[in-house]
Amino acid sequence: MNTYIFLILSYFLLLVNGVAIPDGPHQEDIFHGLSFKETSSLDDLKDILPLEDIETIRKQYNITENSPKLEKRAITLNALIYKITIDGRNQGNWQNWVVSGNIIVTTAVPTTSNNGKNLLDFLISVGSPTVNPVAGSIRYFTNRYLYTIVNGLFGQSRLDYVYQSRKGSTYTNTIDTRIAAANQLSGFNARSGILANVFLPDTGSWTATFGTGSKTIAGVIRVDGRGFIEPGRAPYRGRYSGTLIATRKLTF
Repeated sequence: MNTYIFLILSYFLLLVNGVAIPDGPHQEDIFHGLSFKETSSLDDLKDILPLEDIETIRKQYNITENSPKLEKRAITLNALIYKITIDGRNQGNWQNWVVSGNIIVTTAVPTTSNNGKNLLDFLISVGSPTVNPVAGSIRYFTNRYLYTIVNGLFGQSRLDYVYQSRKGSTYTNTIDTRIAAANQLSGFNARSGILANVFLPDTGSWTATFGTGSKTIAGVIRVDGRGFIEPGRAPYRGRYSGTLIATRKLTF
């Protein structure tokens, strides 16, 4: 009993003196109060990531799955789907652009990567960088297992590609430069046109700030990438905002 009293008094003194108390798990839960329709796919949102796009990437870059295999039991994740617009005008990009697409936010995929535990995982899906190159188009996965959402052939591991931190309602994703090259389904266009190169993000960071009730999202993307085929590097800079359009409970 004396031990419990001591702990309570210690906690109270920390509060009085303005010492920060670690955030509780409930503060990470942006999914609170929302309902989720159970599904194993996003078949009613096919514009998010066309299967044809993934197949083209696989053939063009000869992607193989070399990461440790996930156990056969599927994972169930809550997912929020946002419709977003990214504004890349006057921010140091090769071209000015404004593009629209989606961000999928899920509960964290369990991982054994050594870059820290993610609080959430993200898939940015704006345009089709390989099939239809348009300046500002971008695809980015924070965890390889999210590949499974679009094609189960490539999501057989739980490799985590970012360091993640949170301050208030803002989450910051910093690319893990050591393993960025393994994130082969991620990429962006710096220019438009059929001959435009696809660049793999390999350095930089981006943020996601959630509004009240997780109904809105906004953030800043500042990453750089190397060319998949042609040598060279390119920047990707943009500010985005969007609204929640759907929720799902995904089992895959």
